[in-house]
Amino acid sequence: MMNEYSKIFHIYVKNKCIYHSLNESEFKKTWEMIHNYLSLVDCENQKQELSYEELIISKEIILNSSY
Repeated sequence: MMNEYSKIFHIYVKNKCIYHSLNESEFKKTWEMIHNYLSLVDCENQKQELSYEELIISKEIILNSSY
């Protein structure tokens, strides 16, 4: 069985997660939207407080895990 991997992203402001488990497409759209919003409201300094985490997950492990 071939192991499939996917990426998920979490977006943080001041180490607080504001978006979680985004796929790559959702992440790109959301990241751009946040940056555009902060530019519109003149909050350039808050852009420095943004960060994200990229995780690579195994679909096989998730499907076979128990809770």
